[in-house]
Amino acid sequence: MKIIILLSAGILILAIILIAWRFYNLADAQYIKDKKEVTIHLKAIKENGKKRLKLSDSNGNTAIDHLITEVSKGATITWTLSALSNIQKIERIYSTDPGKVIFKVDAERISDNLFKLNVPVNVDSKKQEKYNIIYIHQDGIQDTIDPYIRIED
Repeated sequence: MKIIILLSAGILILAIILIAWRFYNLADAQYIKDKKEVTIHLKAIKENGKKRLKLSDSNGNTAIDHLITEVSKGATITWTLSALSNIQKIERIYSTDPGKVIFKVDAERISDNLFKLNVPVNVDSKKQEKYNIIYIHQDGIQDTIDPYIRIED
């Protein structure tokens, strides 16, 4: 009787381990998939009386002015405004890096407040590139911030 109980417990533990491993791999695959299509949301805020830009990406990262967004090779990056963004318009998104590798071209304007960039597939892993976002606040004043894109493959 003890052998049957021990054998049953062993099979149950093995089944739990296999199920957990499967869910872990599915979550890992979703994490990798998410980095193939990344959205960055922009929102103008005031912090200590100074205008700042709050950025958040679909990877779950948030920062003020200097977000580092991780993407995969060949990813599509989309920039858009958050709800109640306090921004009239995104003017331009482009690289300031002299050795442009991720931003071979400026991000493409889809509409006033929607830009897209297709990351090349042949970018080295761990490559990081600084870029500028030029935008116009609700009060009509133009501002520029310089976040980063990093390749994580």
